[in-house]
Amino acid sequence: MQLAGKVAVVTGGGGEFGREISLVLAQSGASVAVVDQELAKAKEVVRAVRSLGNEGEAFQADVSEVARVRAVLEEVKEKYGGVDILVNNAGVTLGKPALEVTEQEWNQVIDVNLKGAFFAAQAAGREMIARGGGNIVNIASVGALVAEKNTAVYSLSKAGLVALTRNLALEWAGYNIRVNAVAPGYARTPLTEFIMRDEKIYNALLKKVPLRRFCTARDVAQAVLFLVSAASSFITGHVLVVDGGQSTG
Repeated sequence: MQLAGKVAVVTGGGGEFGREISLVLAQSGASVAVVDQELAKAKEVVRAVRSLGNEGEAFQADVSEVARVRAVLEEVKEKYGGVDILVNNAGVTLGKPALEVTEQEWNQVIDVNLKGAFFAAQAAGREMIARGGGNIVNIASVGALVAEKNTAVYSLSKAGLVALTRNLALEWAGYNIRVNAVAPGYARTPLTEFIMRDEKIYNALLKKVPLRRFCTARDVAQAVLFLVSAASSFITGHVLVVDGGQSTG
């Protein structure tokens, strides 16, 4: 198994994308630390990981709380001896006209999507340096690359994540740490259900995707697996767009 002996940390691991990423990494041999704001959700994913015969542990953390993020990475180090893979998957969305966005909403989106990812990467990066290298994958969005109405704050948080990916890739290449991002296109998840439940909007969005389907959690997980595996050993600072061709138009 290509990730045998590796230790992976997946933030937002209790959500739809996080669960699938955790399971795909486990199926490839990694021990998985599932981190989520809701411990019960993390534990449910860990049960699924262990059912595959792999090591897994659940951790509670709101990634916007830097001290807690650092504590979780320390706990993972104590349990498994270090960290080889970090998937910054935790995120929140906001579909709202820019003129109506409140300061509180701004802070929540930026704190979770960008600040949380930065400090998780910082903490994991220190551990990876001590181990001689590692892989970080940030879950961005096609919204970082293509403008959409009513997504200004969300999109800029993901654009910041793309910039972070490239900067860390440059800074940490000398430590044998590769940093990449996955940018999913439209996906029907609990975070987007408030949009997708409108049939007219659903059909309009689907028409923008040349492959005529939405991105799935499996699509994202397989992209993550590629980026943390030896198959992508000469790839860093890259944004892998997984959008069925949505951004081509």
